[in-house]
Amino acid sequence: MAANFIAATVPGVAGLTCNVGCGEQYSLLDLLEAISAESGVALRPVYEPSRPGDVRSSMADIGLAQERLGYRVLVDFREGIRRTVAAYS
Repeated sequence: MAANFIAATVPGVAGLTCNVGCGEQYSLLDLLEAISAESGVALRPVYEPSRPGDVRSSMADIGLAQERLGYRVLVDFREGIRRTVAAYS
């Protein structure tokens, strides 16, 4: 949300599309583990064969947001999960 407020105040970026995030790569298993730990609910993955079009690995490049907006990571991955779980609890 902070990135949206930053973008609203930076001149000359109207229409700019850029990624925001924590700048680190996490797997779906990392996400599942973090949600499980924060929620206290034992979540177990269900493994299925891959499907056509599945993305095996990706990470949002936040470089453009850093360069053009002055974006900086304010909340790390674990803290973001903690806040999200708390908001839905």
